[in-house]
Amino acid sequence: MTLRKRTQVMGWGVALAVGGGWGVCCWAGDAVAGRWGVPCVGESTCPVLLGPLNIGSAWLVLAFVVGAQALTLGQGGWYGVTTLATAASLYAVAYQLDPLLASVRRFPEGGIVWGLVAVGAGVLMGAAGAAWQRQLPGWDIAAVALLACALVGEARIAVTLYPADTTAMGPGWRTLVIGSELMGGLLLPWLLLRTWRARWLGALPTLGLTSFFLG
Repeated sequence: MTLRKRTQVMGWGVALAVGGGWGVCCWAGDAVAGRWGVPCVGESTCPVLLGPLNIGSAWLVLAFVVGAQALTLGQGGWYGVTTLATAASLYAVAYQLDPLLASVRRFPEGGIVWGLVAVGAGVLMGAAGAAWQRQLPGWDIAAVALLACALVGEARIAVTLYPADTTAMGPGWRTLVIGSELMGGLLLPWLLLRTWRARWLGALPTLGLTSFFLG
């Protein structure tokens, strides 16, 4: 087996393993919190809480990171979609097999919707990760800017969905989620890109989006 082929096989294995582990961890976060009787994110009468891993931006970062090990953009897209589709599938299965959680939120309807989202997001973010890692001129800047804008965008959505007086999310958890997504989005271009010019180009869309939201 050639080195290239061995690398591809290892990449698929990593995507499956990471996706499976992620899905189980997300289920475990819900299951543990549910047995503590903590209110659920988005549903004030729900006895479960989405775990720290189970927010959209965390899934996007996961696909980006796994896709970054790919040798080509197409391969990165496949790694990303494999990771998120595996995670969504195992999460849905574990959720449905858990008596407490299954009584709150039913699948397969929700599982089908999130599965489709996982496919689209996995392809896009996996390819973005590969573009960044391969340092493709221009594409690496766009890839990092895309991920950064996604984090800032979800922070803004969270502000709208969960206002300060919400009973669906504790104030400490709300601050942690929104703050970490906003700061992550603002810092990513400066941490991931390799030249000052690239950092500024990658940061400008995120800064503009943040200014728009704050305004």
